[in-house]
Amino acid sequence: MATPVAIASIGNYYFVLFCVISFCIPLSVYFFYPETMGQSLEQIDAVFRDNSTPLSIVRASKLMAKGDVSAIYREKQEEKMVENVVAGEVEKENV
Repeated sequence: MATPVAIASIGNYYFVLFCVISFCIPLSVYFFYPETMGQSLEQIDAVFRDNSTPLSIVRASKLMAKGDVSAIYREKQEEKMVENVVAGEVEKENV
């Protein structure tokens, strides 16, 4: 029921608005929806449990779909090393 009101308000530019919104939907699906095809429930659970941000969940699920589990493990180890360095700097400042 919004279409007649929108056409009355902005005229033919409603088509442009509709095109922009329609173009954004596949982009949001690609960047923000994790790939779960061909993965077991345990693998999907591990992806969601081990990653905290939506982008890291999507990145890990895409690597998992490619079968590159070692890349996920390396990435997690690098994050822990960065966290340890940051934590070490904080401890030195407190002493």
